[in-house]
Amino acid sequence: MKEEMFLQCWEIVSRIKLWFLSKCPFEEMSRGDYMMLNLLTQSANDGKMMTVTMMSDILKVSKAAISQSIKALKKKNLVKSISDTTDKRKSYIVLTDEGRKAYENQRKVIIKNLQECFRDVDEADLKMFCDKLTKVAEQIS
Repeated sequence: MKEEMFLQCWEIVSRIKLWFLSKCPFEEMSRGDYMMLNLLTQSANDGKMMTVTMMSDILKVSKAAISQSIKALKKKNLVKSISDTTDKRKSYIVLTDEGRKAYENQRKVIIKNLQECFRDVDEADLKMFCDKLTKVAEQIS
């Protein structure tokens, strides 16, 4: 029984993700760029700075792929590297002001689409849904 429920949850999440990806335009950046900026934003909000290695470990992508993405984001002036104050061999990737602005603009588009997705869900149900997702997120963090 439990296995069937997990499968049902997986199928629902997959359907929502596909709907969302088909509806949510990524105009200023690619989805991959957004994922990178999202990771950098979340880590900054947690008071942490990210290295290429850390990003590679979290996103399960090769360091070469992360470095290539970072190079492209630097060309767009969305991120920059800063050296560690104690170990000059180590550098951190951080958002520029332009990167924060681009991230926030894309985030607004995402929120608008989420509002459309949940337009027929009342506030109490939405709160319960968010509470359950938070509980799952805490278990996997």
